[in-house]
Amino acid sequence: SAFSKDLMEFLNPNGSDCTLVLFYTPWCRFSASLAPHFNSLPRAFPTLRFLALDASQHSSLSTRFGTVAVPNILLFQGAKPMARFNHTDRTLETLKDFIFNQTGMYLSSD
Repeated sequence: SAFSKDLMEFLNPNGSDCTLVLFYTPWCRFSASLAPHFNSLPRAFPTLRFLALDASQHSSLSTRFGTVAVPNILLFQGAKPMARFNHTDRTLETLKDFIFNQTGMYLSSD
């Protein structure tokens, strides 16, 4: 999508906002099975920003952040990658735990 065209524009280098970025490819079945979990996170963490990037369209970013293998999830603070989600068990629970452990953000009770 056009809005994901420039990740560095989306990630405010001067900000302290956290953004969870999913690098995926449309034909990867692991990306496909992760998508519904990733898509339900914004409701659980309304103050966190989320972005899904097609790695095949952004190979320079994939190289830069070491996300050539997909799916790959990086947590950024401002424009700096802070943590990588390394679980092979990619469930909503492990994603929520990862976000909580990295940011201290609790789930929205909504």
